[in-house]
Amino acid sequence: MHSNSTAVAKGPSCAPIASESRLICFTARRSTTSLDAFSQGYRRLRAKLAEIAPDGAPFDQECWAIVSLAVSNGLALERLIDPDGVPSDLMASVQRRLLAPGDPAAG
Repeated sequence: MHSNSTAVAKGPSCAPIASESRLICFTARRSTTSLDAFSQGYRRLRAKLAEIAPDGAPFDQECWAIVSLAVSNGLALERLIDPDGVPSDLMASVQRRLLAPGDPAAG
């Protein structure tokens, strides 16, 4: 994996999930068995993420997990395309803004 794709969320260890899952998804599309296995793992990931949804999130826990993964995946792709063009703290900033949309200190 390209080392620049690893700093999307909070630091070097956060983005590989998004980048690797995208690669696995593209590969899994060729095989129903692989796609089923990937989908099951991804549902477990979403469920675990939903369990840690912050209080005050603008969505229910499940939707917050989906939105968080979607933003993370999108930022990981942007970082792969243009590593220097995506700030490493952008995911944290997006989450702060989701939790406090009217707060100028949110980022």
